[in-house]
Amino acid sequence: MKKTIKGYVAGFITCAMIMTLVFASASVMRELHFGVNVELDGQMMSFDEDSTPFITEGRTFLPVRAIADAAGLTVDFNAATNTVILRSANVATVTPPPTPTPEPTPPPAPSPAPTGTLIHEDEFVRITWVGVETTAFDEQMVFLAENRTDVQLTFQSGSLSINGISIGFVIGSDSVAPQSTGRIRFINGANDGPFPTHYPDRISGNIRAVDFSRTLFPRAHEMNFINVTIQ
Repeated sequence: MKKTIKGYVAGFITCAMIMTLVFASASVMRELHFGVNVELDGQMMSFDEDSTPFITEGRTFLPVRAIADAAGLTVDFNAATNTVILRSANVATVTPPPTPTPEPTPPPAPSPAPTGTLIHEDEFVRITWVGVETTAFDEQMVFLAENRTDVQLTFQSGSLSINGISIGFVIGSDSVAPQSTGRIRFINGANDGPFPTHYPDRISGNIRAVDFSRTLFPRAHEMNFINVTIQ
């Protein structure tokens, strides 16, 4: 009787342990079906023991490297992105072109120096002769004025003569912005008629630069030139 009881107890404990192991493992156990055949281009493939295809829960799992090798594909793995990369053997790895380094923007080219015959030049102003130009309304004596100051200057004519012939009354007033070059024009204000010639050999006269802000010149900056040979 004691042996019977002992045997019953031992059998109960053993059965309980087995049931515990089965139920504890039930949540992680999966039923695997091996013996999956793979055919590639009409040929049956063979696999190593550690790369045998299987089916579980209705899904078929195949070894990527074995399939890729048989299909002539290269296999890489990007650990950073956890990505399997398959590439055809005849497709070269495309390396993106390097990002071009932008070239530094060149500094702006300096303004070209005024052309023509130099009439007057000092630290504030450079005046060159352009010529006599005819418009639909009048004739103009045209100069280029380079303003070398940091204030706007307005250029006015005092008196002008061409080839020794004085132009009795010359009028005109043009402004030139700071650190820039502009055209200044004067006309014959006496009778609004033509000048003695369009191609003077010599020119004399007076041109004044006026700073209306009076920050640079309290009075007009006078520029006189006598018998300047026109080139």
